[in-house]
Order: sequence, then structure tokens, then C-alpha cells
Amino acid sequence: MPPMRLANRCPFVLILLLISILFSGCQADITSPTIQATPTATEITVNDPIIYPADADFIQIAWFYKPPSEEYYSLVSNKFDVFILTNHDEAEREKMRVAGLHAPVYQYLLLAEIQDPGSCTEVPNGDQVANLPGDFCRISSEHPEWFLLDKFGQRMTNGDNYYYMDPAQEGFRAFWLERVHQSQTLYKWDGIFLDNVEASLSKYQQKLASPMHYPDDASLQAAVEGFLAYLDQNYFTPEKRPVIANIISMRDTQVLFRYLKYLDGAMIENFAVDWNSYYSTKEWEEQLALILKIQSMKKSALLVAQGAKDDLQKQQFAFASYLLLTDGNTSFRYANGDSYREPWWYSNYEVNLGKPLGLFYSKDGIWMRDFEHGRVTVNPSDHTGEITVQP
Repeated sequence: MPPMRLANRCPFVLILLLISILFSGCQADITSPTIQATPTATEITVNDPIIYPADADFIQIAWFYKPPSEEYYSLVSNKFDVFILTNHDEAEREKMRVAGLHAPVYQYLLLAEIQDPGSCTEVPNGDQVANLPGDFCRISSEHPEWFLLDKFGQRMTNGDNYYYMDPAQEGFRAFWLERVHQSQTLYKWDGIFLDNVEASLSKYQQKLASPMHYPDDASLQAAVEGFLAYLDQNYFTPEKRPVIANIISMRDTQVLFRYLKYLDGAMIENFAVDWNSYYSTKEWEEQLALILKIQSMKKSALLVAQGAKDDLQKQQFAFASYLLLTDGNTSFRYANGDSYREPWWYSNYEVNLGKPLGLFYSKDGIWMRDFEHGRVTVNPSDHTGEITVQP
């Protein structure tokens, strides 16, 4: 995702406000970032109140992609709100439901990658559609044209026994759709989460071998968009099957909005802070504008902030940034990409702010949003956030 600073920011603030008008987030221990006792007084002009759904829950915490260890089933099932698990996790999913999980659970799937499990009799991983013993062997033998080839005619792989598939191949599209229809129905999933939806050649070019049939970003984007349109027309829409996606390697954010025509929402996996650093203020602002536009399309946003478990300043900064944006259809998780199975929980997730009283706004480089029972304040230049609650 494009990263995101504020000084002489009035023109950009106006742009953000215009966008908002025009287009209408461990262990089981509780970690406690600072929560201020009273609101900070600031001279501002509050936006006109917005009418939100009466039953909206404005703090939605997301869980993915594998179940936690069993001792945390109850905590995760009762604390988290949005769930993504993988095929072969059905038994754990049902135990979590017994422990209190009532929310829909999305099935995690890679869009255009399949695994070679090492033998034709071994059970493959459930994170991709070739998930039955013998699938890879059969596809490799009978449908070599489904594989994505580099400019030397060699199959492209991520180096970890997963092979990239050609998103334009009609046979692979049909196979993908058949398998997803079976798993969604047979194993009673509530929707689909697509991972690694490519928006450019960036990942392939890092391997120093571009795909043979995709000389530029536009050609690959057209193939991926065609794949999404095929799935939408033949399954997602007619079956009313919700689908969200992690759209990666974006060089042009307009690709995100093209893909969103066929999706119900999108993940941003480096929200508010980048993978290993903070954003500049300008980059942070640009990301807020991007998410605001996603929301204006009536799409959901799953915002994931990356950081260390005990970095409480970063957690609160990212969560406060989320609170600036939440609309009841936007979810959050603070985690580390290598620790998604650990249930990190923070006390600020349980703060009672009530409903938002309007959109976020800015004064002197500080971003704020007022709620029924308090205020959220974010300073993107020094990477701090405050959540103030009225006594």
C-alpha cells in the first residue's frame, strides 16, 4: 500500500474534506496504552453531525488467518469481530463457535498460486484451491498452460513450493471457481478472502524475471481484473457471496478502485505505519484519503498495522488513526506479520467512545474526531495518538 506528513497542510485538508463530502485492530494478557481521563480542549469548527446506523459497532477488531492455540479460543471468539480462517480449519472453527464465536467466518484463499506439497499423495495446504492430494501432479501434467512462465519459459515460483498461475487462463479460472463453490458449500464458509491480488509486476520483477506474456503492469492488471470479473459474474454476485481482498504491489492506487468494482472490500496490511518504519505525514494523509474513498464506494476496509507487541506508542498511534476513520464497516488489527496466530489484546480496544459525531478534521497539524463520549487526537508528525474519554 502507498505509504503516507502535515505542514502548511490547509490545501490537503480541504481535499480530504471534499473527498469525504463527495464520496459521502499476543498473548492473552491485556496491554494498556495510555488513555487520557478527560478531553483536550481545542478551538475547532466541528463538522455537521452524521447519522450512523443505530446498531453500528464502531470498533471492529479482525482475526486471521489461522486459529489461535486452543487455550485462546474463548478470548478470540468473544473479543474479535471479523474472522478469516483457511480450509482445513473447519474443526477449529466449530470449536471456536462453541466457545462463543457468532460472527461470519471468511475462507482465506490465494488468488493465483498453488502449492506443490512434495508428493502426489500428500495433503496440500488449505490456503489455495489445489488443496486435494494429487491436485498439483494432475495440473502439472495435464494443464501446463495454467502456470505463469517467465521470459525464459520457466515456471515462476515464490521459492517456497508455491507456483504462480496465469490469471488469464480460462481453464484455471474455471477450476478455481469449481473448488471454491465446493468448499464454501460443503464446509459452510460465510465468504471469501483473497490474498495476493497482484496490482503490478513488482513482485515478479524482484525475481529478475518478468512473466513471458505480461510485458508491463497494464497487461497483468487487465488479466487480474478479468479474473475478478469472471468470479464476480459467475459466483460472487449471483450467490451473494461476500469477498474481500488483499491487493498488493500497488504502484498506482487507481488499480485498487478498478478491482473494487468486483469486491466487497479491501485489506490494507500496512495501515498508519509501514512494515518497518513510520510514514511521513504526507504519506499518512494520503493513506487516509485512500481509505476514505474506499468507504465512499460503500466497501469495507480491513486495516492492519504492523508493529511489535510491546510498542504501545505505535499501537495507540495506529489504533487512534483507525478511530479517525471507522464507519462501522471498517475493521482493525495491530499485529506483526509473523505473529498473526497470537491474540494480542489491548485495553484501548474496549474504550467506550460512543458514536462519532462527524468526520475527522484538522487544526495546526493535529487530526481529531469527536465522539459521543470523548475525542480521538492524532499527531502524524510525532507519531502519537490520544484517546480521551469523558469521566
